[in-house]
Amino acid sequence: MKKNYLLTSENIDAISDEIASYMEELKISSMGIIKGRLTVETLLLVWLEKAPANTEVVLETGKRFFRPYVCLSFDGQKINPLENNVDDALANDAMDYFNSVMTNAGLSTSYRYRNGTNIVDIKLPVANIGSIGKIVISILLAFITGYSLNFADAEIAKTVATEIVVPLFKMMLSLLGGIATFMIFFSVLSGICNVGNIAALSNMGVRVLGSILKRNFISLVFAIVIGTIAFRVVEFGGSMDFSVLKTIFQMLVGIVPGSLLQPFIDGNTLQIIFLALTSGIIILILDQQVKGIIAFVNEFSILFMTAVTYFCKSIPFIVYLSFTNVILSGNLVYVVKVWKPLLVIIMMSIVYIVLETVYTAWKLKLGIKDYFKTVMPATILAFSTSSSAACIPLMDKICTNLGLDKKLLNFGLPVCQILLNTGTSIVFPYIIMGFSEICNIGISVPRLVIIGLACYIIAIATPHIPGGAISVMAILMSQALLPDYCLAIYIAVDVVVDMALTTVNVTSIINNLVSTASSLNMIGEKRHLKGTIS
Repeated sequence: MKKNYLLTSENIDAISDEIASYMEELKISSMGIIKGRLTVETLLLVWLEKAPANTEVVLETGKRFFRPYVCLSFDGQKINPLENNVDDALANDAMDYFNSVMTNAGLSTSYRYRNGTNIVDIKLPVANIGSIGKIVISILLAFITGYSLNFADAEIAKTVATEIVVPLFKMMLSLLGGIATFMIFFSVLSGICNVGNIAALSNMGVRVLGSILKRNFISLVFAIVIGTIAFRVVEFGGSMDFSVLKTIFQMLVGIVPGSLLQPFIDGNTLQIIFLALTSGIIILILDQQVKGIIAFVNEFSILFMTAVTYFCKSIPFIVYLSFTNVILSGNLVYVVKVWKPLLVIIMMSIVYIVLETVYTAWKLKLGIKDYFKTVMPATILAFSTSSSAACIPLMDKICTNLGLDKKLLNFGLPVCQILLNTGTSIVFPYIIMGFSEICNIGISVPRLVIIGLACYIIAIATPHIPGGAISVMAILMSQALLPDYCLAIYIAVDVVVDMALTTVNVTSIINNLVSTASSLNMIGEKRHLKGTIS
């Protein structure tokens, strides 16, 4: 659909209404529609203020690579509505980096000026992969199918399982894994390509990103230590002798692939990420000479993210096939045992949140009790909504009331939201170790090191799209030698897992921003925190 509008305040409302109607047709959440309207109105108001009178704006909606988008454009002098209005080189560089990161994630707007035309693309989210109700219905149908066949005839049940259910299930997982490998590659590569101006961020950029990497690593170590105690699947084999170190070294060397195609065929996460990092560094070195390649990489990143999102709409069907197979094969006991990994995830997420928040308050002398009262509203909202995006306004308010410099807040909040995934660093190892215990599969020390390394990198590489974590978990579970049906059990309980993951991420973002602001002397005068959040 394509329409022309004269740029006036009245038509800004008309354009906003048109876009809201389009988003409703796509069944985007009400919060997503509100954010879309605010984004469009903010951009158009900038154009209305700076563009000549009688400027005509073109509104175009449609799908690119099956992903819905909105495009706004007008002919005339260059007016970038995404530019930071602050006359500060560092702030502008930070905003450029923020826009590149958000664009890479397919979550926000992008601007370009081509052949005398100002163009803003707004990539819209794909509708959520499915409700809890659909998953529950799939599980109930699987029970009905499985027990009906078992009750009718054991031989028929066996034939259906081996000839129909299992082949279909493995085909679906193979498709998911195949798409996910390319999604991971282009997601990491696109992220590296868009970090070209990070050097301009100077001390602030280095501190924020350094703090993110440190927190992800600390959370991973925390998860592995507790997981080793809780799940008793790690095979130490005596002591950390030379043979064990040699095996770890050989596995790390194995990260370098023998060929370019083999990692994608095998679904080897670490080799895929190694290829992406290497390719990204080469592209960064060439810089201006390969602008076309960077655009190509960004589009393919969005393509495979979208493919995963749409494929994950079949998750209820995968759950149905898997649970039917579990019932027909007599492995229902594994479903019952999933309570332990879930309990560990919930309890250890709470412990990590408390420890990190107490440490932040103690280190910065903010007052532990009052700081808790300040941070907890965002933590509770994250737990109840399982959406970090829903917590952004509250996180912004908390950080403002704590006295964070607006420059750091404008840069740090969105970047932390995308890169700081301490929840992922905690949840993924618990899932792998917990399901290994359920299936009585041991994990050697070398393999534990490799799993930890993969989870650490994946915490940064996992895109924030519906089904992103599920697709990555499909690959990690396969490499951990877990049976196929473990993924379906994980998907069935993903709602609980996602609540814990989001809660940890949101709390850690606030703590990270406050700590970084303090180290950069970009936090206001210490104040009494009681009552700062209404």
